[in-house]
Amino acid sequence: MSCFLCNVLVVSYVRWCMTLRAIQWWQQMRLFYQSILLRAVLWIWRISKSPSQFCGWCAPMGSWRR
Repeated sequence: MSCFLCNVLVVSYVRWCMTLRAIQWWQQMRLFYQSILLRAVLWIWRISKSPSQFCGWCAPMGSWRR
């Protein structure tokens, strides 16, 4: 009986630890993706605010003016 109880405790503890770790990992990934998304939005906003600056930057490559 005590052995069964020990097994149940160990299994529940392992499950709890795995759940906790999964939640922490998900939070970290969410923060990571949020920061990437924020940078992309800021970059796009900056380009739309001053396209002439990027025109001069893209002109040598010929990708902006076609």
